Amino acid sequence: MRPTDIQTWSTRATRLGLFPAIASHAVAVVSNPDSSVTDLVRVVHRHPAVSMRIVRLVNGPFYDMPRPIHRLNDVFVYTGMAEALRLILAVSIGAQLWDTLTGRRIGYHAVRVGGLARLIARRTAGVDPGDAFLAGCLHDGAMPVFSESHPAYDAMAAECHGERLVRAEREALGVDHAALMSALLLQWGIAPRIATGVRCHHDPVTSATDPLAVVVQVADAIDTAMQSQTPTQDAVGQLVNLPASQALEIRGEEIHHWLDTASGKVRVAG
Repeated sequence: MRPTDIQTWSTRATRLGLFPAIASHAVAVVSNPDSSVTDLVRVVHRHPAVSMRIVRLVNGPFYDMPRPIHRLNDVFVYTGMAEALRLILAVSIGAQLWDTLTGRRIGYHAVRVGGLARLIARRTAGVDPGDAFLAGCLHDGAMPVFSESHPAYDAMAAECHGERLVRAEREALGVDHAALMSALLLQWGIAPRIATGVRCHHDPVTSATDPLAVVVQVADAIDTAMQSQTPTQDAVGQLVNLPASQALEIRGEEIHHWLDTASGKVRVAG
């Protein structure tokens, strides 16, 4: 992979504002040991759309709130600072690209994959559900950058999926979306484990594959199956037989449960 390709696309992502000021401010607040939930709430309240989306997300199907929570301060007290930061990053990164068709489609897919990854991580040793949520939400985060800059990209993404898309991106653009997003996350100071999970989520699964990436790969496959058809028993069987599912020893009844959960309406866009 040519380093100039990563550098060029990283510059374009910055120009498009993929990492907005609210994300940078939130990272700085959480990195300061003297900061409090109040400081974090103050940052988010300057961006009402982000605040609204976070509240809607945690009251949706992927979080086990004991009761509906409508105030941002109460949400952050319940989740804690680390999970609050993940929510801010998941909702804010690339949010300004949602006004494009590709950005909106990827945005909804990302939230569902993040939620599914969170559910899968709960039963997966060694994978933090919060990390899985953030990696799932950001796994396709660089795709709108390609879409905005390359006229033929949307057609390419519609025709190719998974490893085929990665190969096509590398050939046409010099870098694939997973590698670019991973590089951007490291550039922005996001935890390297998240960047690794994003970078490897299309890799063939072996015993050496990053477990977080395997979780995201299963979540991505489940949501893709949901969008292409109403999952039948045969479709569930195909999902169970995926190498990523087998690596995690996922059972059919678990996939049925996650499908039922994910079928709840995900209200984020507002």
